[in-house]
Amino acid sequence: MPGDIDDAIAVWAEANVGSEPPGHAARLRAWAADPGALLIVAIEGTTIAGMVLLLAGRADDGAGPLIADLGHLTGLAVLPDRQGQGVGGRLLVAAETAAASASRRRMTAWVRTTNQASLRLFARNGFGPVGRELQDSSGMRMSLLQKWICAIS
Repeated sequence: MPGDIDDAIAVWAEANVGSEPPGHAARLRAWAADPGALLIVAIEGTTIAGMVLLLAGRADDGAGPLIADLGHLTGLAVLPDRQGQGVGGRLLVAAETAAASASRRRMTAWVRTTNQASLRLFARNGFGPVGRELQDSSGMRMSLLQKWICAIS
């Protein structure tokens, strides 16, 4: 059945051919196993067209204690032949809905500064830079984006 982490990671790998940070697929698999994680997939027919993981936010860039009102997104990916068709936006809306239902007031995501398509997608969906940057495991610059959300009652 589509929707398990291996199928989702296969989508992530296809969307990141040649640019994937070393070991990131294994990190996605480990993060997805966390009890507070939610794997969100976009299914078209019987195919996963996109995926994102919503994680419980933690201090110290994910290494510290939980932050009650924070959700963190990672692994946002859309199959190359489905990009530009609204799949990524629908995934972000679903993640925001899930985060709000879990009483999260904000979401964050690290995005490579060279990934203009992703930066535009996040900006269209209300995310903005917080002024923090770092390098990922492959040495690429990443910018931390954040969005404030309101709770669903």
